[in-house]
Amino acid sequence: HGTYRLLGIQESETGFCTHYACHGARLVLLISHGALLLAVASALDRPEEADWFALFTPVWVGDTMCTLLVAMSWVASCPYIALCMEETPTRI
Repeated sequence: HGTYRLLGIQESETGFCTHYACHGARLVLLISHGALLLAVASALDRPEEADWFALFTPVWVGDTMCTLLVAMSWVASCPYIALCMEETPTRI
């Protein structure tokens, strides 16, 4: 059987890729929103001088990365599922 080209690992080892992608999305979400809290807290001294676009940039970048990780998680284990279905035909 071939190698999962994107990750450079065997198809039989991609079973947990969905799990890892979801954990990565959670971690990115927490870090980006934590950065927002720190940025807003530092800007509260002078809110009239705050650049709100710059303050919210970590969240927008983090949310975009989370969206990509969640989308990747939908297909990350496909090679493993295909391998399982190849080895054991599905019965309906």
